[in-house]
Amino acid sequence: LPSSARYYHALRGPNAGDTLATLAVLDSLALPRSPPLLRFLLGPRSAPPEPPLRSATPVASLLVQAVDKFRLNAEQAEVCRRVA
Repeated sequence: LPSSARYYHALRGPNAGDTLATLAVLDSLALPRSPPLLRFLLGPRSAPPEPPLRSATPVASLLVQAVDKFRLNAEQAEVCRRVA
């Protein structure tokens, strides 16, 4: 590659449409022994409650580590800061 070549990285999230379609097919199969997590995915009301968040989590320092580790650019770092 020429010395002026730039490298770009992207984050890609899950495609909810594909995931929901897959879950619907699994639900319609009426498997004799369904995967243990399937009932929680198909019926979120039956899922166990989420654990409480620890208030002492050092979010700021973890954010700095993530930005450095993954070499995020300024825009990516700002998005992470907003959701942290």
